[in-house]
Amino acid sequence: MVELGRRGTGQPVRPIGIEFERSGPSTDLHDTFFGCPIRFGALRNRITLASADLDRAFTDYNPELLQMLTPALSEAKQYLEVGSSFADQVQAVAGGPSEQG
Repeated sequence: MVELGRRGTGQPVRPIGIEFERSGPSTDLHDTFFGCPIRFGALRNRITLASADLDRAFTDYNPELLQMLTPALSEAKQYLEVGSSFADQVQAVAGGPSEQG
């Protein structure tokens, strides 16, 4: 996601923080790549981005990428329209499972 944002906007995208469920590596490769604190052994995978980074426009149009993403985005949109909770909506857009079932 971070690299997609970097390449798509042509600007640096630096997360505020990242959490991984899995245990950490013995190198600082992740810290260097993401440029932010990395926490391993978290309860869930999470990335926190600044709203300014999320508001950046992509500089190019990629029809192949759009074709790949359209089915997943359409499914997420349908899920959001059934009156689910805010937490369920965030999970649907993020592509993760809901904790509430």
